[in-house]
Amino acid sequence: MIERIDSQRMIGNITEPEERKKKQFQEKGEGQGVSVELSRRITSGGPVNYEDLSKKVENIRAQLRKNAYEISPEKILQGLEKFLSSK
Repeated sequence: MIERIDSQRMIGNITEPEERKKKQFQEKGEGQGVSVELSRRITSGGPVNYEDLSKKVENIRAQLRKNAYEISPEKILQGLEKFLSSK
């Protein structure tokens, strides 16, 4: 009996915050539209070269298939710093 109560309490501790977040989101979202922010690069009106973008995506996919894609934590950190400093 004690194990059952403890497991129910644990499940409640996990699900309650999620339910509160969901309820808050629903309350906030009613009657409001969705807001989307575009990066300065996109909004500056510069041309987007979809061919180059497609080539980059295909190159990454090929590397992933071969298990040869290397993730650089330094580049991720630099990108995050750049993104956060632009805000």
